[in-house]
Amino acid sequence: MSAWKIEGQYMETCNCSFLCPCITSNLTAQPTEGDCKAAVAMRIDRGEKDGVRLDGLSFLVMLHSPGPMAEGQIVVGLIVDERATDAQASAIEQIATGAAGVGLADQLLLGAAMCLVAAWLARVLHKAEKAHLGEIEHTFE
Repeated sequence: MSAWKIEGQYMETCNCSFLCPCITSNLTAQPTEGDCKAAVAMRIDRGEKDGVRLDGLSFLVMLHSPGPMAEGQIVVGLIVDERATDAQASAIEQIATGAAGVGLADQLLLGAAMCLVAAWLARVLHKAEKAHLGEIEHTFE
């Protein structure tokens, strides 16, 4: 397993009405629109994988789940910043897919509820400007 760390701005969105039911159901609820179409974007402010610097690059993970995410059958796509070198694109792909250890996609899918609740609490309580999920640091502006 290789070593990696990224810090930056994170954003996610999905096609559910108002509030995604995954947050309170541990990914077992039926999406409000029947299926789930989601996008997770990451701008890497600082990061590296095995000595390959990833600073300033961005990527997007898109997914489609035909029903509750916990049931599987999720199709995932990855778009990497066009400015990335081949080595940087490979590093981001390995991080996002889990080839570099616990993958970003796994962390985001399994930790989405925890992350959203943590972000909400941090904003409501005004006691934190950052939330952490695994090796990802989320900074609120």
